[in-house]
Amino acid sequence: MSLFEVDTSLPLVAMNSAISAGSELDPAGKEGLTRLTLRLMRRTPRGRDADQTNELLDGLGANLSGDVSRSTTSFSGVVLRENLEAFAQVMRDVWEAPGLSASEFALLKAECLAEWRESLDNDRTLVFRGLDRTLYGEEGANRAAGGTFASLSQIELADVEAHAARLVQIAPRLLAVTGDFEPEFIAAYAQNFSRASSAPAVERAPEPTVPQGRRLYFIDKPERSQSQIAIGGLGTHPRDEDHFALAVANTIFGGTFTARLSQEVRVKRGWSYGAYSYLSLERSRGAFSIWTFPEAGDTPACIELVLSMIERWVDKGVSEAELKRAKTYLKRSHVFSIDTASKRIQQELDVRLYDWPSDYYARYLGAIAQVSVEDINLALRRRIDPGALAISVVGTASTLLGPLQKSISGLANTELVAFDRPD
Repeated sequence: MSLFEVDTSLPLVAMNSAISAGSELDPAGKEGLTRLTLRLMRRTPRGRDADQTNELLDGLGANLSGDVSRSTTSFSGVVLRENLEAFAQVMRDVWEAPGLSASEFALLKAECLAEWRESLDNDRTLVFRGLDRTLYGEEGANRAAGGTFASLSQIELADVEAHAARLVQIAPRLLAVTGDFEPEFIAAYAQNFSRASSAPAVERAPEPTVPQGRRLYFIDKPERSQSQIAIGGLGTHPRDEDHFALAVANTIFGGTFTARLSQEVRVKRGWSYGAYSYLSLERSRGAFSIWTFPEAGDTPACIELVLSMIERWVDKGVSEAELKRAKTYLKRSHVFSIDTASKRIQQELDVRLYDWPSDYYARYLGAIAQVSVEDINLALRRRIDPGALAISVVGTASTLLGPLQKSISGLANTELVAFDRPD
């Protein structure tokens, strides 16, 4: 299946190939396998090593990268128009003819382990890892696409070889192309690129369920003068009848620099430079999450405030004035999501990869315009449970954990982990 849009403004072509399966394919105990496999496929088309592949791409005036999310796996790149045919062959080769050499695997595995160690320095990465773990427990939705030190250590070349063969069999392989190209060439190329397959269907993770009560996941990191906070629960799915109402509600609560969260946390109290809320969209139900980063001493009061704001948001709803401002913002900012051919095609690709309603983006503005205060308030009560929230914090436990536990009403469980734990 192919999606394409011609844009002759620059002599460039962007190509994206993807399948509708991602880190959910990783076996338990070998999280990170899909991502590691994809990276090795990228390095070794037609038996080349990484240096040879990079030299080939440089000569074509091209770049090529792989990406793995929870439920998608893709290769994407950009090439000079004059070299599209050669680049298209490389795109086919990374999928269907990777060398997967033992020497490149050893180098890549060491690199992935080093990257995992380096990620320990990024407190924002750590706090959202903790949020996923606390929100989803041990379900498939919790599998980190990049893996952990323990899981990456368990992956062997034989695992990668078997996994690469499985990825090639998953159909359909979707192809999205934008830029300066001949449609006839892409149409002919796409016919053979997305092959039918007899591979068994991908086993999907069940819809996530969240335990009751508020759960604190504290990631202990020595001598932190600032903390990172992520708070979340289940959110929305594009097939929900109240999806757009919740999207507007999130804009009001924490979706902009002038939303409620930023006003209360940043402007009125000066606790953090930023405070935002998000609604993630996936194949299964996504998360509603909040992120901010106050000084360590302000953390207990900040969390207490945010929790009370969520309670008030759900209980009291939103005002007509807030709704009007949010609609205006969403309408005016929408143009930035469709102002290039690549963005427009990516939207079509997302609909197919995630199995969203086919008219999801086409009806976006109209659906937003129809949302009422009553729609939002009903959606909030239906979808957001202030009593069932995951709370992830990166900070120094010796000075912060005790005050935090006292400040969080309805705290049902606390888990304390060292920031550099291997699993």
